[in-house]
Amino acid sequence: MNTPSQAQVRRAIAEAQTIVVKVGSSSLTEPSGHLDPQRLNALVAAIARVRLMGGRVVLVSSGAIAAGFGTLGFDKRPTDVADQQACAAVGQGLLMAQYEAAFARYGLRVGQILITVSDTIAPQQYRNVRRTLDRLLDLGAVPIINENDSLASNEIRFGDNDRLSALIANIVVADALVLLTDVDALYTAPPSEPGSKRISYVPNVEDALAKVQVGGTGSNVGTGGMVTKMEAARVAAQMGISHRVLDLCDLFRREVMGHFVSEYCAGRTPNPCLDCNRELKFGAMLDWALDHGFDYVSTGHYARVGFDAASGRHLLLRGVDAHKDQSYVLYQMTQRQLAHLLLPVGEYSKPEIRALAADFGLENAQKPDSQDICFVPDGDYVRFLREFGGVTPEPGDFVDTSGRVLGRHRGLVAYTAGQRKGLGVSADRPLYVLSKDAKHNTVLLGDDAELFSSALLASRVNWIITPPAEPLRVTAKTRYSQRESAATVTPLDGGAVRVDFDEPQRAITAGQAVVFYRGDTVAGGATIDKAL
Repeated sequence: MNTPSQAQVRRAIAEAQTIVVKVGSSSLTEPSGHLDPQRLNALVAAIARVRLMGGRVVLVSSGAIAAGFGTLGFDKRPTDVADQQACAAVGQGLLMAQYEAAFARYGLRVGQILITVSDTIAPQQYRNVRRTLDRLLDLGAVPIINENDSLASNEIRFGDNDRLSALIANIVVADALVLLTDVDALYTAPPSEPGSKRISYVPNVEDALAKVQVGGTGSNVGTGGMVTKMEAARVAAQMGISHRVLDLCDLFRREVMGHFVSEYCAGRTPNPCLDCNRELKFGAMLDWALDHGFDYVSTGHYARVGFDAASGRHLLLRGVDAHKDQSYVLYQMTQRQLAHLLLPVGEYSKPEIRALAADFGLENAQKPDSQDICFVPDGDYVRFLREFGGVTPEPGDFVDTSGRVLGRHRGLVAYTAGQRKGLGVSADRPLYVLSKDAKHNTVLLGDDAELFSSALLASRVNWIITPPAEPLRVTAKTRYSQRESAATVTPLDGGAVRVDFDEPQRAITAGQAVVFYRGDTVAGGATIDKAL
């Protein structure tokens, strides 16, 4: 694609239907800290012209702290966070009063939205921001956005409103983002430095960033400067979300597919999704992301991440959609992993996600849910084990609890606990697979009532909450689709646990996971060794 000329860019901006404009404190205030009515009125006049010609404009405006500190008696912008928050609380009202009066002269209404960092990350808040902005624009109002400086705790700022404006441009799907500055152009270095050269037009932001030395604010009332404007430009330029392909095929074959084979050969029934999450998604992929300067990994699991200030621990919570909750398959998450994890769909129901996907025109909006193991899509485990693992199923005996031989099986890998169909055994009552004995190559069959167990032993325990030293009351489940039951988890030596259920559980299966809950919080989980 050809690089557009400056004239083409200017024409595209002039023709833009939805525009986000950002203005900083230094462009709106006098050095004394007071709002400059002339500057503000000139900005409003320019926005009003665009709006009255049919354009949709969102204004991201700094200036609350700068407007307030003079009124509160400060000689200059305070550096103490509490003072800044107080100034913002006073100054935001003054700032909006000026905007309301200025836009009213053109017959335009304004709407104020104060945003914190969480509003652009947490799904529910993000959705509310998007809905409000869309509705204000549809009603012909000019949304005016600022960081909620009175409540923000991360150094009082989002990063600053330059970065915020880039994110707002994404939320409203803007055609153009305009960052107003009191510097006449981009320079190869701060303009005050000898040899600094003026760059009047930047055709490619990414290329420019590699060549330009940018500095912070030179104003005593602002917080950003050219550095944040360049960073905001980078965000805006990358809104198409570039991606990289990380080749983890060998790791997947070894740790997921290979482990699947070895577990089945040992007479257990593994859950490969757990292995994939542990070794790939939140193992190798997260390590790669952090090593390459990324802060988070985001996935589409229906679960949520929280934080308990009292214990200082990150928490794993159920998704709000109980029918799609996937917290069960994430129980192995560590504190480090949870600290760098975003789960944006956990606040939504599946129908809501499909509706959002349809709104954005995504072709997979109505794609059916996946049901099978990704590397065994036809469900023929025996074929997969034979072709991938070189496993030749060895026939053996079906036996009952008394040791009586009931027939011949096709190989241990063809069966799992609770299975009834495909046994090929004639009996005067329905028979089910109770367990498998790899040492003797036998499959134990029995009545449905014999499938129920009141307790289990499990190992490879992972605690998300503070690990308990004493027996802990929880609800627990031994399969993803199972309803939880009340139970007591007792820590044992060697990192194992015993789980005693208040009511017997059906088909507890070695190799599967038992996951513990306390309300909506995942307490932890472990790999089942055997039913008791």
